[in-house]
Amino acid sequence: MISYELILSSAILIIILLTGSLNFTTIIESQQAIWFIVPLLPVFIFYFIAILAETSRTPFDLQEASLLLLYVYRKS
Repeated sequence: MISYELILSSAILIIILLTGSLNFTTIIESQQAIWFIVPLLPVFIFYFIAILAETSRTPFDLQEASLLLLYVYRKS
């Protein structure tokens, strides 16, 4: 089983390391020149995929889909 919390926490840790603070105001103010999503686009993509996987959304809902297929097969 994959721990998606590692990906989520490492993405947040990168932002904290870039700003040097845990303060939300400091993080927002440090993005005045350029948003962090621009230089950290690969990190954002990993973060977005981890969020989808953590909430078991498509295409990561394979466990539910397989159970549904088994149920429909047994019923018919």
